Amino acid sequence: ELAYDPRDLSRLLLETPQGVRSLRYRNLARPPMSLWELLAARRRLRAEGRAQVDEAALFAAREANHALVATAASESRRVRRESVRRERHRAEVKPTPIVESQVPAEPDDVIALANPASMFVVEIEPW
Repeated sequence: ELAYDPRDLSRLLLETPQGVRSLRYRNLARPPMSLWELLAARRRLRAEGRAQVDEAALFAAREANHALVATAASESRRVRRESVRRERHRAEVKPTPIVESQVPAEPDDVIALANPASMFVVEIEPW
């Protein structure tokens, strides 16, 4: 009889007449895989039209699924943040309307504004 933990298929337990044996991956460098990851990898490979599946193909499909999830999460997070920034920017920054009194009527008014002698000095309290 074969037993396994669906959260970690890297170790299977095989019951023999001599006792229970623990079976591991052929390549121990491979990361643990859950049953749900295995099923998703097999679905991905089947969708690609691959009938024969080996260990390397399963782990490659698993990594592709993880990359897809990471990309989707970061993209959705990035898009969400950008939309919040845009909304906040629209709320905070509103175009100021030009009032007729702000527009200088004569070129002399422009020169008077640019002349430092016509400006007054305000003392600033040091902190």
